[in-house]
Amino acid sequence: MRLPLANVNQDELVFRRFEGSEPASLQRVIANAPDVAYNSLILLRSCTVGMEPRMVELAILQQAILSANTYIWNHHAPKAMAMGITELELYDLRTGNLSDLDDTDRIVAVFVAAVMNRNVTDEQCSALADVIGNEALVKLTVLVGLYSMFGLAQMAFDVQ
Repeated sequence: MRLPLANVNQDELVFRRFEGSEPASLQRVIANAPDVAYNSLILLRSCTVGMEPRMVELAILQQAILSANTYIWNHHAPKAMAMGITELELYDLRTGNLSDLDDTDRIVAVFVAAVMNRNVTDEQCSALADVIGNEALVKLTVLVGLYSMFGLAQMAFDVQ
C-alpha cells in the first residue's frame, strides 16, 4: 500500500454503525483526505438509497469485471450471493455470458457494459429507464462512475 490506513471521521463512523458496516481498506486510505472519504460515502449512499440491492450489487460486479478489479469483485461477490445472486450468475458475469440472467439483470449488465465502454445507445438508455425509471437510471450510471473512480484510487494506492 502506498498510503497508510487512516481513521475515518466520526461522522462516517456514526453513519456506518447505523447501517452496520465497517470501512474497507480503500475507504481508510481515502480517509487520508477526510472530506473526500466522507463525501464519497455520502455520494455512494445517495446512489443506492431506494435502489434494489440486487441491482446495485449486479452493477458493481459488472463494473468490477469490466475494469478487471478483483479488489471490488472480492468485496462485493459475497454481498451479491447473500442477496440471491447465484454462483452461476456470477460465473456468467465473469465470462460475459448473460443468458442465465433474467431480463432486468441482463438489461442492467448490458447497460453497465455500455457505460464502461462509453457507447451507450438511445435504445439501451430507454430500455433500462422503462424498467427502473429515470431517477434509478441516473443513480445507476453515477454508481458505475463512482466505482470506476474507486477502482482507479485502489490501483493508484495499491490497496489490497
